[in-house]
Amino acid sequence: MMNEIQILLVVLLSFTSVLSVALVVWNILLHRKALRATETLTSTFTSSAQVEDERFAYVSNHDALTGLPNRTMLFHKLEHLIASNSESNSMFNILYMDLENFTGINKTHGTQVADEVLQTISNRLRRCLGQGEPVFRLGGDEFIVVLENPRTERAYDVVCEAILKEVTGKITIGESVILPALCIGISEYPTDAMDTYSLVRNADIAMHSVMKAANWRYLRFDSLKVPIKTLEENSLESALINSIAYAELDIVLQPELELRSGRTLGGEVLARWNHRKFGNIPASKFIPIAEANGFIARIDSYVMHRSFQLVARIANEDWFKGLRLSINISPSQLLDNKDLVGEILTLIEKYNTPPQSIDFEFPELMLLQSDTVVQNILNPLVAAGITITLNEFGRSYASLAQLKRFPISKVKIDPVFMRELLTDDSSNQVLEALINMCVVLKIKVVGAGIETAEQLTTLTQLGCTVGQGYFISKPLSIMQFQRFVETSDSRSFINR
Repeated sequence: MMNEIQILLVVLLSFTSVLSVALVVWNILLHRKALRATETLTSTFTSSAQVEDERFAYVSNHDALTGLPNRTMLFHKLEHLIASNSESNSMFNILYMDLENFTGINKTHGTQVADEVLQTISNRLRRCLGQGEPVFRLGGDEFIVVLENPRTERAYDVVCEAILKEVTGKITIGESVILPALCIGISEYPTDAMDTYSLVRNADIAMHSVMKAANWRYLRFDSLKVPIKTLEENSLESALINSIAYAELDIVLQPELELRSGRTLGGEVLARWNHRKFGNIPASKFIPIAEANGFIARIDSYVMHRSFQLVARIANEDWFKGLRLSINISPSQLLDNKDLVGEILTLIEKYNTPPQSIDFEFPELMLLQSDTVVQNILNPLVAAGITITLNEFGRSYASLAQLKRFPISKVKIDPVFMRELLTDDSSNQVLEALINMCVVLKIKVVGAGIETAEQLTTLTQLGCTVGQGYFISKPLSIMQFQRFVETSDSRSFINR
């Protein structure tokens, strides 16, 4: 039999074992509780982040006052419709609506009443159109409705009549009584326009025609037969003057590549206008207007400042080392700015921009000036470290002797040669002679405006080694250009 001490030891050992097990179980329970708490916290954090992302996306794409999709959403919608309808040429309409005398409502009744009027109009449009046709607020008192699938050629008649009946009823806000009047302009894809900018612009033209008429409430652009010049003179010209103040102008970069290796050599700086109402307006539309009204000098100055700022910011980044940005000098800058060189050298100092990362593209007509004038422009720039490109090369202004006399590093072939490259043997022979002349002078030749593989092949056969154009790359944002540079070494366009 066990004595009392042995019994006591057995009891103590048993208790210790039970206590150890209990502690293990307790630790497991505590760990599980902590794990559940961590999972709950993580889930809550993730949900909060998702909610915040969704809230930001909503705020970015919707009008704060009315809750309607905004201008950004409108242009996404139109670009998607154009892309999806381009092959079938399926029809759709946009209805551009403006509230008449909204400025008078604002002045007479105050901004709070005016805001409530816009909210009421928005709610009436939603109620009238339901879920079928999206309505967008451009800003101010302007709205757009997109008729995606009109069942008949003039389906917009029915929709416009319904909108006018629903929207123009009396609005009572406190002691204020408002009788809203609405003007509607209509444009149709693809009959009236085939791009986003022109669709919105043409609907706007039609809407302003309604405002001037006594007996129309809505009108389609096609019935006006209005020349495009009307808007360009009366609207774009005045809007262009404010484009810099409204931060609507921006710059993009179109890459230049060494064709054999695919290595990016640099990019040409191009101006882009993102109008707050009409979206992206092509340079081919606004540059001629700017040149005609004298605003081109301000655009040139803006582009130059932005370019120097950009180069100063990215010059020391690994991806940009060895590259140059090419800045165009317009004919008006060349002829009218008597202190062009001084302005450029001042900008280098102001932004601390490395000049070896800058190239200036001068029009070939510069060579029509005296040698002294040309040298006074080019020599100080080259001495500072800037390189010089002669664009529109081949228009017959430049002679072999001039190319030898002036410090020109690169020439860009005139677009007329690109257009005739595959159809005119004599143009090819002239171009080949020009390229051979530049090779002898150790001047690089850029084939600009390359849009097809056939043009690229012919150019390389003629001896051109540098290329630029939509076949290689469209103009890119700064971030897109960086990604292009970082992957371009793997591309060879010679053997595409």
